[in-house]
Amino acid sequence: MTAEGGGFTLDGEPFEGGPVSLEDGRSYLLALGEDGMWSAAFQPMSVSVPLGNSGDTATLMTTEAGGFTRNGAPFAGGPDNPVTAANSNRYALAQAEDGSWSASYIPWMPTVSLGENGGQHTLRVAEDGTTTHNDNPVQAGDRLAGDNGLMYVLALEDGAWSAMHQAAEQVVQLGALDQRVT
Repeated sequence: MTAEGGGFTLDGEPFEGGPVSLEDGRSYLLALGEDGMWSAAFQPMSVSVPLGNSGDTATLMTTEAGGFTRNGAPFAGGPDNPVTAANSNRYALAQAEDGSWSASYIPWMPTVSLGENGGQHTLRVAEDGTTTHNDNPVQAGDRLAGDNGLMYVLALEDGAWSAMHQAAEQVVQLGALDQRVT
């Protein structure tokens, strides 16, 4: 900014104050005070990052130092600092070299205990809500074999997975008729 003929110019154009953007993308509001001194106030910009197929976005604000905040706190992104959508899906935000942001779904990996000796089995819940066990689709009511050879029925209640032992069905000869007894 230079002073010319009683006024000021910025990049050769007359300037009385207003928004100015720097080459690095930061913006300032320049104002000439009554005392003849210029002031510059940083103008943060918001960045909206779509959170996968959840329909939600995370809003980040730029800082004067070149970083970002989310909900007023410093934000760096990454899987150790996930963002949760309204549907409870969690996302890791990452900034690309070009400055753009993206969100990657972090799968929910609930562990289900199959009885006392059936072992711990990990399920994987995809972004669309489908669930797999060892890459095979599963849902509530499906049966899983425990490490002990017994069968367990999966249940999903209030968002929590569990499994109950399913007694083996046996056929017992009762006279001339076969009867199923559990």
